[in-house]
Amino acid sequence: EIPDVYVSNLIYENDTLYAFVTKTPENGITPAFLYQYDEELKLLGSIDISECGTNQYKAVRHKDYIFFTSLSDSKDNPTNTVGKFNTVTNSLEIIYLEQKHALDLAIYDGCLYVSHYDLVKKVGGGMSVYDLETKKIENYHFEHGMEQMAIMNEKIYILSDWKIYVYDINNISNMTPIRSIEVSSMDEEFSYLSGMFTVDN
Repeated sequence: EIPDVYVSNLIYENDTLYAFVTKTPENGITPAFLYQYDEELKLLGSIDISECGTNQYKAVRHKDYIFFTSLSDSKDNPTNTVGKFNTVTNSLEIIYLEQKHALDLAIYDGCLYVSHYDLVKKVGGGMSVYDLETKKIENYHFEHGMEQMAIMNEKIYILSDWKIYVYDINNISNMTPIRSIEVSSMDEEFSYLSGMFTVDN
C-alpha cells in the first residue's frame, strides 16, 4: 500500500516495477512521481516527474526507455508533452508536441504515435507521429475521436466511442479508413469501452 497517493499506471521492465503516482495537491500544485520497486516490492527509489504532468494515462516500453502521457499538468491544464524516462540512467526528458491532450501511445517502425483527445469534453481527434531518431513531428487530424489505438499487422486501430476505425499505417496521410467496425453496447446507458489491446495469434 502507498498511502495518500493515486496510482494511475504500472509498468514492469528489467525486474523493476514502475508505479506512476499522483499525490495530494498542495497550494494548487499537484505533484507526480515515478516509484521504482524490486520483485519483492521493496521501494528502490522515486523520481519527481511533475514537470511532465500528473495523472499519467499511458506508458509504453521501448529499448531502455519508458514513454508516458499525462492527462494534465501540475496546475490541471491540458498538456502537449510526452515523458521519456531512461531506465538505465534514471534521467527524464520531455518531448514537446504541437497538439494538446496527449493520450494514448504506440511505437512502430522507429516512430512514436500519440493520440490527442479530450476525455472530459469528448472533443478532438488528432495524432502526432514523432520520429525517435530525427525528432521530426508529423500531425494528423481526424473526423472522429482518438480514445485508444493499437498497431498490428501494418494497420492502426483507433477506438472512438463505440466504433473502431482501421487505417493502413503505411498510408496514414491518406486519412481514409480501410473500414470501420461498430461495437455493440452491453446496455444502453451504463457501459463504455475503457481500453483496447492486441494479442498475437
